[in-house]
Amino acid sequence: MNSHRHVLTALVAFLMLGTIDLHAQELREMQPLEADDFECLQSLDCIQNSQSLKSKGWSFIFDETVDAFANERTAYMKGENIYFFAMYDKKGNLIRSTYRRKDVALPRCLHRYHAETADEGSRIAGSEMTMKDFDPSTIKYKVMLESGTSSRSEVYDSDFISDVHREYEGVAELCMI
Repeated sequence: MNSHRHVLTALVAFLMLGTIDLHAQELREMQPLEADDFECLQSLDCIQNSQSLKSKGWSFIFDETVDAFANERTAYMKGENIYFFAMYDKKGNLIRSTYRRKDVALPRCLHRYHAETADEGSRIAGSEMTMKDFDPSTIKYKVMLESGTSSRSEVYDSDFISDVHREYEGVAELCMI
């Protein structure tokens, strides 16, 4: 009877610790990545030692015990409005990645484009930025638009944004992020 009580107590403690750890993971604050971080994210060695990433709440821990993926290391993080997935080979080189931010600030020229081309009563209700392989030229913005009782979304790639930028802002340096 006493040993069952110890087992039950240990099981409850284990479940509570697991719940606390999961909850703490959900509450971790992660700041958005910046253009300077993308080059570092190309290399496993750099991300594991980057003070800039650590100061933004980005910590990378890889599970070395998964035999099925012995030749790859995967990083996955999800926070409020941020999603991050990256896969590296055993040498630490990036294989593929996706970085997504919701409710991101849109480039000024895209706001201006919508202001001048929007239907009456249409407004921007949300936004999302997705980047592949930490390459700014792959950035796509998804803009959610609402008008009265209808809603729709539009996706804009870097080529479209470059064209709109030239039209509204001139040929100055384009900032996609």
